Amino acid sequence: MQHLTFFRWNVPSDGFRWLETRGGEIASWAGDWKVSTYLTTGQPAGIQFAARQYQPLADYPALFREFADLDPSPDPILRFANRFGWLGVLEFIELPGSSKLGPGERLSLWQDEIRAMRGDIAIWDALQNRDAEALEHHIELLGEGKSAVWVDGQDAGQVGGFHTLFDVQHNLRPEFTAFQDPVRQAKLKLLLDVNARLEKHCAPRMVYFEEIDDLSAVLAPKDLLGALWLQLAMAVSEKTPFRRCPAPGCGKWFVVKPDRARSDKLFCSGACRARWFRDRKAKAHRMYEEGTPVEEIARRLQTEPGTIARWLEVGR
Repeated sequence: MQHLTFFRWNVPSDGFRWLETRGGEIASWAGDWKVSTYLTTGQPAGIQFAARQYQPLADYPALFREFADLDPSPDPILRFANRFGWLGVLEFIELPGSSKLGPGERLSLWQDEIRAMRGDIAIWDALQNRDAEALEHHIELLGEGKSAVWVDGQDAGQVGGFHTLFDVQHNLRPEFTAFQDPVRQAKLKLLLDVNARLEKHCAPRMVYFEEIDDLSAVLAPKDLLGALWLQLAMAVSEKTPFRRCPAPGCGKWFVVKPDRARSDKLFCSGACRARWFRDRKAKAHRMYEEGTPVEEIARRLQTEPGTIARWLEVGR
């Protein structure tokens, strides 16, 4: 779709670093700014920096899944940011040794968004797989199915680590009264979480597409965070199938396209398919050299004994 192809984002060529410093909104500067951990380039605001540009939605259609899989600690987040840029939810921060302010992004923001995306993807996967047991880890009905709570959500009402469906007066919020089973509650949770991000981080725009020499109305991300949640929204809407590549050293998420051959649906690329095949043959040879019978090798590798024998050049 066109609105998934034109969004561009910059990544500073010199990368990012973490900085413990004071930061916040410019309006409250010298007021209630507090020390926090920020992702920064170390450059003052307004300074042009060398950057490479890419198209997150077109180049990395499963990027939202990579984001959700991040270990929410500083080093993995830094590696992700150096590849894909910051999320785009910036504050002003004090730069050591400088009288000027610079842009920075809170570590806690990254951690909150990773957990939110991870929780919503887990619910979506459970819905896709009709996995009631997995869904019960996120949705729990209360009081004869009249309401529910979820863990790791991003709702305003929070009690004891659970995000509830009640308002601040402890009344059941009216938008939930028609949804009295876990499956519908899960779908509604996805709707609320995704819409909250799209409303804040995406906007309708008119865009010129040079390749077709025409204008088009699109829903455009304002920043990388908006792009990630738009990816999730489109994946849910279009029921897009994703798979993690099983090749050794890969693990990349990719879209399973319906026109792919059966073997191509298992791997993200031909190179990964070849590496996986070589790895399995190497494992078969190692086990055989250790005295493992062909039938047992076949069982462990979930492959026909005849195939294992051909790999080992046995029985010819």
